[in-house]
Amino acid sequence: MAKLEDRKRRLATAESNQSETLEKKVGKSSFGRVRLAGRSVPALPVGLAAGLVISLVLGMIAASLMPQPMAWGLKAFLAAVALFPTVSALAWVLCVDRSTVEGADQYAEENVENRWVRQAAQVSYLVCLILVSLAALVSDVLGEGQLALALFLVAVGMVLIFGLVYVVVRFGSRG
Repeated sequence: MAKLEDRKRRLATAESNQSETLEKKVGKSSFGRVRLAGRSVPALPVGLAAGLVISLVLGMIAASLMPQPMAWGLKAFLAAVALFPTVSALAWVLCVDRSTVEGADQYAEENVENRWVRQAAQVSYLVCLILVSLAALVSDVLGEGQLALALFLVAVGMVLIFGLVYVVVRFGSRG
């Protein structure tokens, strides 16, 4: 029994030393790093490259849908330029390893700001649902049947999305 405990202790120490060595090798940077297949690469170029590709694709899609009488390539370029900052930031957020970013809160899920954001999201969802429902009611009373139907369908969609997210969170948290 003592051998088993000693082996567990040595294994835990080895794992701890290995992760500390990796931290020292990789280090922390302002923009963090991405860990891919055991290698660590800077996250900023990865986020920018992914953002560039995604914004170009979205720009081409948007250009196909724009009715303006200008060259398709110009429309695609302008849409891509407009989308690039936001898409690049989102790509960086999705790919960066938070433990490699200088000053990042390792327990962000437990901080008070996160609780405030969750509460604000809950309240704003309910306020939006109530306002859409009231707008549908007022539109119907004023004789705007198509608008009332569209607003009603938006409210139904919001409730269905809430139900779907609830089911995913409920059954996804079972572990």
